[in-house]
Amino acid sequence: MTVYADVLIAVNTFINFFILLFCAKLNKLQYKTSRLILGAISGGVAALSIFLTINAFYEIILKTATATIMVLIAFGYYKIKIFIRNVAVLFLTTYLFAGIMFGIWMFIKPGNILINNSVVYFDVSVTFLIIATALIYFIISIIGHFLKREAISAKKCRAKLFLCEKCVELNAIFDTGNSLKDPFSDGEVITVNSKFILALCENDIKNKAYSDRYRVLPCRTVTGDTLLEGIRCDSMQILLEGNTYSFKNPIAVISKTKFTDEFDAVLAPEILTKMR
Repeated sequence: MTVYADVLIAVNTFINFFILLFCAKLNKLQYKTSRLILGAISGGVAALSIFLTINAFYEIILKTATATIMVLIAFGYYKIKIFIRNVAVLFLTTYLFAGIMFGIWMFIKPGNILINNSVVYFDVSVTFLIIATALIYFIISIIGHFLKREAISAKKCRAKLFLCEKCVELNAIFDTGNSLKDPFSDGEVITVNSKFILALCENDIKNKAYSDRYRVLPCRTVTGDTLLEGIRCDSMQILLEGNTYSFKNPIAVISKTKFTDEFDAVLAPEILTKMR
């Protein structure tokens, strides 16, 4: 069977992009498409190892190095625990993706297949590749959605907001549907019941004493686009499962919808990845 290097790189780059995209969504990571593409290309180039003759030990080292490079390029480095988690999720997703792809292959049997050093080369048409990749991405996205929803839905915490010498304490939840962020700094954003923010800024969010802290953030909802008024606080503490996590200069915005009596504020689930 003839293996073409350009086809090998292109096919693996295509698949790697969707694997990285799934990892980003599963881990609720902020990402840039350009970085995902570069990370996918690095994995595609590494697929050239199919031409090498190496033992299992060096194969593991090669795979670990490849996954590490892909994660660094695609998502960067924040904390060691988060980094290790991203690499582990990439490994698991890759094997899940490969397993489903192999199952589809065995069921349809469209042509030849070659596996060496855990690199799979499919002699397939572009149409089959696109359809199979889209199908697998859909399947693992559904799996990831339920796993993520179950994990985050139970996350409730206490939050403290600090502004000058004032402090308010809140019952907060992590909402999977909340992706609000500061477009300028990518900092943490917390959506709060209006009375707590007003308590911080003397009942006037546009108080001249805090004019340099006043913010307006764009927000997209099911009913359309809107703007949320907010204020930049000095810091925020989140108390979760006996641990305290601190964040500098978060933006607290006023919610336009009324919260239930069970919570006073909503946090984006992306913050969880910074707390692991």
